[in-house]
Amino acid sequence: MRRSIVVGNWKMNLTHQEGLELGSQIKSSCENITDVHLILAPPFTSLIGMRDLLSGSPVSLAAQNMFYHDSGAYTGEISPVMLAGVCEYVLIGHSERRAMFLECNEIINKKVLSAMNHGIAPILCVGESLQDRTSGHSLKAVKLQMEESLKNLNSLDGLMVAYEPVWAIGTGESASPEIIETMSSEGIRTTLVSLFGNEGNAVPILYGGSVNSQNVSSFLNCGQVDGVLVGGASLDHEQFVDIVKQSRSLA
Repeated sequence: MRRSIVVGNWKMNLTHQEGLELGSQIKSSCENITDVHLILAPPFTSLIGMRDLLSGSPVSLAAQNMFYHDSGAYTGEISPVMLAGVCEYVLIGHSERRAMFLECNEIINKKVLSAMNHGIAPILCVGESLQDRTSGHSLKAVKLQMEESLKNLNSLDGLMVAYEPVWAIGTGESASPEIIETMSSEGIRTTLVSLFGNEGNAVPILYGGSVNSQNVSSFLNCGQVDGVLVGGASLDHEQFVDIVKQSRSLA
């Protein structure tokens, strides 16, 4: 029986102390929930403290980003070598990184390969823009992101793919179950199988885009969706725990 997956992306929120307090609350509320794979992605400044706090618990850690070189004169960047002993996962290609920091598929591909080489499992984020959707190019856009971001990848060990329509991120809007089903099945799953054969069927697919406790059940009922990537709602202890508990029904 598969476990559903809930990833809480705290983005650029919470001080170190605030993060530890929220992490402690989530740990306490979810310590007996073993049928959901829970992953928290705090800011870099909280990763080591959260690692120590969550030691021995079923909660995993993810970084929100990383650079693709191991070391060097890259002021402000964090390398996979630095993350390898701290977290198990890393978000790569989040729509905010693509839009605000101009990350292209080539850069994202380098990050995916580098993370894998250092034993960190990528959570690859893909999704179409509003222009892609209104012009009827949603599937084409997501397939291209997948193909270019996963180029030269030899192993899918630990890989997850999160579908996050750009037009739904931080807007309060969310994709309909029909859109999610089409994009996750025809856009993501089909491309994974095309690139990696039957092994592509085992890669978990998440949905991210204004997920909250009121709408999460509709996303989890989409056939190809294995879990959710939660943004703002992951900062609210009660709402986030409610999302985790609702996700148990998928298992």
